Amino acid sequence: MSHPDFRFTIPPIKRLAGDANLQIGHPADQSSWVWASGKTGRETAFIEFSLEFDWAHDRPLEFHVTADQRFQLYLDGKDVAFGPDRSDVAHWPVSSLSIPVEPGRHVLKVLVWTLPLASDPTPSPDELNPLGKPLAIAPMAQMSYRGGFLLCAAELEDFALLNTGEANWLCRDVTPAVSMKRVEGLSYHDIGPSFTVDLDAWASDQEPKPAVVIRSPLQNQKTGVLRDGWVLDATYLPEQKRERLSGGKIRAVRGASDDAWQEGGDDATADWQGLLCDAKSVVVPANSEVDVLWDFEEYRCGYPYFEGQGGDASIDIEWAESLYHREEGKAFNAHCMKGNRSEIAGKFWLGFGDVFTLPKSVGSVVSPLLWWRSGRYIRLRIKTGSEPLTLTRLEVVTTGYPYQIDAKWDSSDAEWNDVMQLMATGLEAAAHETWTDCPYYEQMMYVGDTRLHGLSNYACYEDDRLTRRAIELFDWSRLGSVGELISERYPCHLRQESCTYAMMWVWMVHDFLMWRDDFDFVRARLIGIRSFLETMFPLITNEGVLGPIPGWPFVDWDRGWDTGCGPGVREGDSSILSLHLVLTLKAAAEIEAAVGEPLMQQRYLEKAKELMDATIRVYWDSDRNLLLDSRMSSATSEHAHALALLTELLSEDHEAACLEALLNADFDAHCTIYFSHYLLEVLARYGQSEAYFEKLKFWRGLPAQGFVSLPEAPEPSRSDCHGWGAHPMFHSYASVAGVRPGAPGFAKIRVQPMPGPLENFRAEMPHPCGEIVVTGQRREGRMVVEVSAPAGVEVDLDETYCF
Repeated sequence: MSHPDFRFTIPPIKRLAGDANLQIGHPADQSSWVWASGKTGRETAFIEFSLEFDWAHDRPLEFHVTADQRFQLYLDGKDVAFGPDRSDVAHWPVSSLSIPVEPGRHVLKVLVWTLPLASDPTPSPDELNPLGKPLAIAPMAQMSYRGGFLLCAAELEDFALLNTGEANWLCRDVTPAVSMKRVEGLSYHDIGPSFTVDLDAWASDQEPKPAVVIRSPLQNQKTGVLRDGWVLDATYLPEQKRERLSGGKIRAVRGASDDAWQEGGDDATADWQGLLCDAKSVVVPANSEVDVLWDFEEYRCGYPYFEGQGGDASIDIEWAESLYHREEGKAFNAHCMKGNRSEIAGKFWLGFGDVFTLPKSVGSVVSPLLWWRSGRYIRLRIKTGSEPLTLTRLEVVTTGYPYQIDAKWDSSDAEWNDVMQLMATGLEAAAHETWTDCPYYEQMMYVGDTRLHGLSNYACYEDDRLTRRAIELFDWSRLGSVGELISERYPCHLRQESCTYAMMWVWMVHDFLMWRDDFDFVRARLIGIRSFLETMFPLITNEGVLGPIPGWPFVDWDRGWDTGCGPGVREGDSSILSLHLVLTLKAAAEIEAAVGEPLMQQRYLEKAKELMDATIRVYWDSDRNLLLDSRMSSATSEHAHALALLTELLSEDHEAACLEALLNADFDAHCTIYFSHYLLEVLARYGQSEAYFEKLKFWRGLPAQGFVSLPEAPEPSRSDCHGWGAHPMFHSYASVAGVRPGAPGFAKIRVQPMPGPLENFRAEMPHPCGEIVVTGQRREGRMVVEVSAPAGVEVDLDETYCF
């Protein structure tokens, strides 16, 4: 059963944005921040706060709560809320909770922890390796001001009873129970450290001490002197779902070994399977070691959890997305081949996780939940001392954004129907407090990735809050930039720049404008769009094309390119860069037309036309009738031709040549999984159904290779779960069923189906005013299409591509 959501959204307080931390902007500003005595707030700390109180009311217990960096809140031993939702210090999220409780004595416990950031100049000496670098840092997506905890009652009469700084909040420092190490051996793994938890020290009965105030309530400031640090902000996201899952399959049980795995093995396999499926206990004898391989048979994100009795043991719980092949004489790392993801025989383990140590005769133990992991497999390594260990429960407390898919797809292509389910799984595995590029390696939100997440969100899910939040967060990232740039990834405590991704943020806003009907939200983004474009205009050269741009000008992961950058991209001599800006200007112009200024619309359209004309003049190869990537080489790519066609600013001759090239040319660079979205967009726009369905072969082949989610790239693939790889799910609705917004706010529905070889299909999808249903049935060689739409919404059905 999923975890209940006790969050509620408070109405915003009317306050000018420039008055943040000058005027009270959130009810929780009326409470104090507290921390443990003797702690600076900059060092690693795990602090458990507690409050016993008598509740004399018949109404729910309501309060606002937040912490820096992370908190887990329990009421009477039951988990209620984890947070805060990831954001930045200038928009620090506060959860508002309404919990039904009976009158009587209650106990609140809140575990709060903070880790040093990579940018923190003052880690403690014991957190440094011999080279003076931090041994373990917070997840890269974690931003922070300093360690702290705040709780504020929703009702004034409850302030003295509940508020931090007023009520009798106590705290217990359990930092000594946790040691950490950075994850090694995995390619760019940046979701924080591996934890080793001493469960004896964790459960110690040390005398709790009073929490100390580190920041008093905010007082309305009349003279404009700004208080630094947290600016409290109400979150509108729901609580992450938490569900206890066991099940799956024990693939092998063996003694301690780092050799290749083989199926089955120890006679205890059935006993361990009984622990997962039948709630039977497993006893690990004293003075023994056991190595267990657990296959979920699906992709999971969650916290490892176990219960048991006994002691004098260590339990190492590691996660992996797949096992790996190992080649003689070659380095063994995350870029090795994995083969079929469902096969383990003859393959080796490479993963990461956490260790829990149990003292002698500890009695009943329950593992704490520190940070969520992800993957398909768990390797459980247990080493016992002088006492046996009995495990009575082994689970994953799953976590993720509580999506429930609203769209429905069915067609005569049973194979593709199954792939649609796989793509939904992959997309939802990337949905958490933000969209994540991948849950296993980074858990960060990148603009280009998130744009694709958002399109699938709009087409398949009525709930758009996570994508709305993403647009806001990227907008806020301008505040930490030199020149109003959108950060490539955000939230993130080490800033990364990419103007190509920054331009795609404008595309994201345009997507929202078209697929949703909240014009005020889009209008609030205008200042960010205008500021960003004013930063880009001076980068246009005297030739009229875009020159060198700041940061990492990432385009795609073609293996022949330099870290995602094709010929001339880093040097600023690239048709692809200019085409990115053309598309950005067109998107901005349509946004201005809908919610902004006609003069700004006209300005952007004129600049887009000038830039497009210059791009063709500079980069068109008349001899080959192709668009060059750069004047620095003769190389050509699918990327440049696809983007050029998407601008809709080509002459008829250039348009025909670009389309012919995409269908038949032998390019030097081809779109990978990520950039294939733009290629599919072109093929759908021009009704090239044969080429479109041919491009889907990669996704069709995933189930047979044992995939339970979506890989980052064809083999060798670093990651097996990238939600943006679900973009063909979006295209099934938007390109095959052909449903697109025909006007801002989805005020008009345009339907242009491209069913290709399908005999029939049915697509149901959400609309701001209700539901859209499109059905197609081939009769006597002709596809007959019917559309049902919300009352009062105009439908434009174009059956041009229904061959």
